[in-house]
Amino acid sequence: MREYFDIGAFGVNAFTVAEAGKGLVEAHDELSGGAPRGRVYRVAAWEYESAAFTRSAQNGYEGPLAAFRQGLAAYPGNAGVLYDMARVESLEGDKDAALGHLREALTSDPEHVLGWAADDPDLDPLRSEEGFPF
Repeated sequence: MREYFDIGAFGVNAFTVAEAGKGLVEAHDELSGGAPRGRVYRVAAWEYESAAFTRSAQNGYEGPLAAFRQGLAAYPGNAGVLYDMARVESLEGDKDAALGHLREALTSDPEHVLGWAADDPDLDPLRSEEGFPF
């Protein structure tokens, strides 16, 4: 909702589920998010990833890639954004860009990226490429 209506305020979210009866919002507390009193809330890196995957359902690959570029501008070197961007680029067939972003993600957060990439089918088009980092 925040992106769709161009809302910059904290506390505006809307979620949907794929089918009735599925969980809507994961377990969390309201104390750990947001900005301290008197400071402006900064959109979190995961929100760019969420926007990217929402856009992918709407218009192919360019929408998600634009969201990832925005995320990297706000959070340079963020492993999650880099990794998910590489996944989309892999599916799109842009192997050079995907391999580059995958290597950057690996440098940024090797432990998580190794776990994510171990059996991710989105990376299958890259696995036989020279320079695949795993």
